[in-house]
Amino acid sequence: MLRELIHKPGQTVSEIARTMKLRRPIVSIHLRLLAARGLLCARRRGARVHYTTEPDSTIPEAKLIVGALREIFQTEKHSAQYVFRLATAFTHPRRQAIYEALHKTDCSFTALRRQTAMSSRALRRHLHKLAKRGFVAATSDTYWAITPPGRLAKLLADLAPEAAR
Repeated sequence: MLRELIHKPGQTVSEIARTMKLRRPIVSIHLRLLAARGLLCARRRGARVHYTTEPDSTIPEAKLIVGALREIFQTEKHSAQYVFRLATAFTHPRRQAIYEALHKTDCSFTALRRQTAMSSRALRRHLHKLAKRGFVAATSDTYWAITPPGRLAKLLADLAPEAAR
């Protein structure tokens, strides 16, 4: 949806739903969520609401995120998949906590388990997801935080430890 609005600003829920072959209620919910997080601006014109990717000036990170997304959606061939992969790295508070712990210092699995108070199974699952998205690397039993290349990845890596607090 963000890619659609970056390429063609000012679309309505119905236009985006038609273009993306999605149901209007689903599109409406997601656009409102994105607007609530400061990534979109919604302007009512009569009975319709038109959306643009104008970041909310009261949310400092919104301008940076929208700028990084514009850059990606205008240059990357498989941009939607790339953004989804990066964006889902920190959607769970446990992954944010893991990244914050590793951001401070490299850890063994045991030390990381103690710091985060997670079960071994949960910790392995979240470490695996972070590693697949390029935010964690490991040797046999030492883990550390890394940042995948790109402006959006760096921004998300910088924001993740703050979000964990």
